[in-house]
Amino acid sequence: MRPVASKDLPDLPEDSTCDGESLYLDDAERAVVGAGDRQVLAVRTSHEGEPDLETDATWDLKPYVAYGDCLVSVAPDWSGRIWWASYEGKVGMLDTVEGGAKVLELDERITQPFSVDESGVFLTTEKAVYRLVVDAGGSAAISWRTEYDRGVEVKSGQTVQGSGSGPVLVDGNLVAIADNAEP
Repeated sequence: MRPVASKDLPDLPEDSTCDGESLYLDDAERAVVGAGDRQVLAVRTSHEGEPDLETDATWDLKPYVAYGDCLVSVAPDWSGRIWWASYEGKVGMLDTVEGGAKVLELDERITQPFSVDESGVFLTTEKAVYRLVVDAGGSAAISWRTEYDRGVEVKSGQTVQGSGSGPVLVDGNLVAIADNAEP
C-alpha cells in the first residue's frame, strides 16, 4: 500500500490540549473530519479522476467552540445527523442543510471518542458516562448520566483522572469503559 493523495488539514492551536483530528466515512464515501480549526470538513476524492482530495463541504463551529478548545469526536447517528464533542465539554449536532449547530453544555471535559447506536450517542467525560438523544424539539438532550470511579493515577509526573477509553457498546445493552481507577 502507498499513499496516492494527501490533504493538509488546519493546524491545532499551539496551546491546544487535543492531539489531532477525528473522522469517519459517510454514506457518500467522504471522510468527515473534525479539524483543528474548529470546523467539520467533508473531504472526497477528485471528480477529475486524478488522485487528489478536495473539500466537498465545511461546517464552521467557531461560534460554538471557543478558541483554544478543539473537536475530540465526530460521528453520525442512525438518522444521519453529525454529532460532535469538544474537549471543554460541548456536544452538539450539525444542521448540514441550513448551517449552524444545536449545542449542549456538559461542563465536563471530554477526551475520548463517543459511540453511537440506534438508541443514542454514548460518551464519557472526565466524571461520567452519558447517553444523549434527540428530544422532541430536535435538540441534544441527556437521557441518562452515571458517574464512575475516576481514580487517580500518576503517569510521567501528571495526575490523570477519568476514563481510559470512550464507551464501547456490547451485547445485552451494556456500555463498557476502561477503568483508569484500577489500571
